[in-house]
Amino acid sequence: MDVFEIEHNKALVWMIFPLNFTNFFWDIVKQELMSLFNEFHAGRLPIHSLNFGVITLLPKVAEAAGIQQYNPICLLNVT
Repeated sequence: MDVFEIEHNKALVWMIFPLNFTNFFWDIVKQELMSLFNEFHAGRLPIHSLNFGVITLLPKVAEAAGIQQYNPICLLNVT
């Protein structure tokens, strides 16, 4: 199945944005993504620079003091 054939407004597990984002901006992101895939297949892509996340705490209330007053989130670096 081609990415352009998948139902729009549905995010797949491996995608953070819905497919209509990818389809709409394909002419803009295609070159970068294809370059990334080519570097990966050639063994020149530093995977460690892509595969990481940042865990942080967001306060639920102003001047949060206890751990219960925070929401943990993980910001992932994904392609």
